[in-house]
Amino acid sequence: MRKIYDREGKPINLGPVVGRGGEAVVYSLAGDPAWIVKVYEPAPHSNYPAKLAWMLDHPPANPTAALGHPSLAWPATLLYDQEHHLAGYMMPYIKEAAPILVVFNPRRRKEALPQFDCRYLHRTACNLATAIGALHQSNYVVGDLNESNILVKSSA
Repeated sequence: MRKIYDREGKPINLGPVVGRGGEAVVYSLAGDPAWIVKVYEPAPHSNYPAKLAWMLDHPPANPTAALGHPSLAWPATLLYDQEHHLAGYMMPYIKEAAPILVVFNPRRRKEALPQFDCRYLHRTACNLATAIGALHQSNYVVGDLNESNILVKSSA
């Protein structure tokens, strides 16, 4: 496992793998269950350091801030390898959530979220529209909107 550091050079202790995607592995953060760490493997694209730095400096408003939980798993801290190259970032860990594909599939929804009825489906759709709206209000274009990138909690 690669050694990962914050911008001050403090080591970041990775926990177990939470997920994998086409360009990165996502780990829990050892000792802090509120955060996960996305580590690019083998390395991020050359434009990612500038892009992610800009995103950190220009975060969108969190539409659910008053409720005390994030509606967007937005990058919070950039992380680096031993050579001080961008390795990944930390973001909030959205726990106990199902991919939206589970919510849209009636059989899978009944198994995973048995209390979900048309009211929960409506609320889920409204919450998704609100989250995407917050990104659009900050002039972001969502380039990777897919069923694995949208998580739904039991509260919709």
